[in-house]
Amino acid sequence: MGTPDHSLIQDVSVRWNSSLHMISRLLEQRWPITATLSDPEITQRGKRFLDLKGEQWSLLEELEQVLKPYECATVYLSGQSYVTVSAVPLLVKGLLKSTQATFENNSVKSFQATAAHEITSRWQADITFGDDRPNVCIFAAALDPRFRKLKFLTPDENLKVQVKLQAMVLEEKRKENIQQNMEMEAERPVADRRPVSLLDTLLGSDSDELSNSEEDSDSNDAVNEMPHRPPLNVFFLLLGTLLIKKEQASLPSM
Repeated sequence: MGTPDHSLIQDVSVRWNSSLHMISRLLEQRWPITATLSDPEITQRGKRFLDLKGEQWSLLEELEQVLKPYECATVYLSGQSYVTVSAVPLLVKGLLKSTQATFENNSVKSFQATAAHEITSRWQADITFGDDRPNVCIFAAALDPRFRKLKFLTPDENLKVQVKLQAMVLEEKRKENIQQNMEMEAERPVADRRPVSLLDTLLGSDSDELSNSEEDSDSNDAVNEMPHRPPLNVFFLLLGTLLIKKEQASLPSM
């Protein structure tokens, strides 16, 4: 028959993807299974009912198509050698799109509707931008070169994301500068620190950021700018004193 020599796979209740693997293997081995069940030398007459009917095989074919996107998304998100959080919005959008596919079986249609409802209720807050939400997945997608255009968002939401990201970057830069200044201040010797007055604290004056070396430099500059006065000669001081005394002695007494 040209069918691969594979064993059947049993469904495991604790692993949802085992249902897909079981269905895929059944479809792969359909004709060997049918031939085996219809062979009286192999299968007893009372067990031939185990063979599936035509509509049941059709149901399995549609279920396989429905479950494959979920298997693909699960395998991708289970990876450990690459970033996955940035792909969450795109994967969720893709799964929602897959639920819009048209199928003939009513059971499959019901499954599609239920899956779409569950995906929306679980992931809607993570794939749409909101000012009051963390938006972790959306910010991760915006920073990922593969998804930075954010095609899954509306133009208005896209703009809000870009503005929010820029504000976050500026805030982090401001905090980093404050931290660096605090570390530099802590490393300075205590004797070199200029005491900050209460007024400077209230006003937030920039003068409290001046170092003592800058103050010393300003003081030296002020001294250097004072006009230079020549030193007084002691001889002229004594001569002036003698002249004053002589002039007083020559005055007539009253």
